[in-house]
Amino acid sequence: FELLAPVTLGICCFRYVPPASRLALATAAGEEERVRLNAELDELNSRVLHRVQRGGRAYLSNAVLRGRFALRASITNYRTTRRDINVTLDTVRDAARE
Repeated sequence: FELLAPVTLGICCFRYVPPASRLALATAAGEEERVRLNAELDELNSRVLHRVQRGGRAYLSNAVLRGRFALRASITNYRTTRRDINVTLDTVRDAARE
C-alpha cells in the first residue's frame, strides 16, 4: 500500500501497489515509463474499488490526488478497531488479486 496524502480527520487516501509494480516504479527508466506505470495502477485501483464495493465487506470511496486514483477510507465510528482496519486492507488485497 502507498499513502497518497497525510491522514486527517479519519480520512485515509491510499492505493494498492503490488510488489512488482513498486519495483517497476523504483527502477523506471524515465518519466514516460513512470506515467505508464501510474496509469496502470490507477486502473487497477479503480477495479479494486468496484470489487470492494460489490463485495460488501468494506466500503471505500475514491479521490484523485496529484493525478493519481486513490482509494479513500473514511473512519468515523469511534468503535472502529485495528481489526476493522485490517479487515478492510485484507479486503482490498483480495480484490486486487481477483
